[in-house]
Amino acid sequence: MCPHHGGHLIGNRHIKRGQLNYAVPDTLQLQRRIRRYNADQDIPHGDIVALALDTWLRAKGHPPDLTPPRAEAP
Repeated sequence: MCPHHGGHLIGNRHIKRGQLNYAVPDTLQLQRRIRRYNADQDIPHGDIVALALDTWLRAKGHPPDLTPPRAEAP
């Protein structure tokens, strides 16, 4: 996994993770395809989805803001 595609975040199990639930067209067979890719490559389902969405969003001009949040003054 390439760092420019979030690979350095994906492989790190200590990164905070959130649930992502969306209804998608059954005809795309995404669940079946993700399960097959997981079986072939041993990459967790969530990581497959995260890498695919990150790649697509970056290609559309929407990269993540990976700058750490600034600490607010007391």
